[in-house]
Amino acid sequence: MPPSKDHENLQLGDTILVETAVDEVPLVLRGRLSNLLPKVVWVNVSGDSLPILVKEMKEGHPVRLSAARAGGALVGDTTYRSCLGLSHRLVAFDQPTELTLVDRRAQMRVAMRKSIGVRLARTSAAGGGGHFSIGTTIDVGATGIRFETAAQMAVGDHIFVALVLEGNRQFYAMAQIVRMDDTRSPLDVDPQLPGSRSQEGKRHIRAAAMWDAMAPTDRARLESFLLKATAPSPS
Repeated sequence: MPPSKDHENLQLGDTILVETAVDEVPLVLRGRLSNLLPKVVWVNVSGDSLPILVKEMKEGHPVRLSAARAGGALVGDTTYRSCLGLSHRLVAFDQPTELTLVDRRAQMRVAMRKSIGVRLARTSAAGGGGHFSIGTTIDVGATGIRFETAAQMAVGDHIFVALVLEGNRQFYAMAQIVRMDDTRSPLDVDPQLPGSRSQEGKRHIRAAAMWDAMAPTDRARLESFLLKATAPSPS
């Protein structure tokens, strides 16, 4: 989407989406831009209360601000400053040094904890080709998904994903693993440690996968879900 001179700056009253992570837990806040200063922007966050994770944010914590625009979003990286009031609803951020107008659908990502079915392609480099396992989602977006699982897989593996986004309708897609992080604890690594259990069935990985292919109906279902989940709450 080409830059628009009419919407290249933040404006009072803008609908704002604040995205960050605290201790690797995705955190999304929604609100309105209530004050705009040369070096600071103030966002009045919607809702009666904020997640307790907000209280753990320190000055300088990295965040991403998105201001809704017709068909897109004005996006800029910045840092957290402080909160005002007992409810912590009035939040201050540094003024972003650079703003980019992007296709909103490409930026949408929703934190969610749901069961996910994963079947590895038979060409898996980890040797578990064709194996089906159950995992737990971390977040889902327009370009991919993050999840935790005990399945054996490798970067580059192709997987078949099945999960329920909303209601009782299953969503299906093909994806490719692009990153993996081992999340096992020390008790899972050394079977000689007191209280430890066997590694089999206990070793969990946190995987990131990019969407590879999906039916048009599933693509429409995903985009509909993301648009609803990231829509600003009524002020």
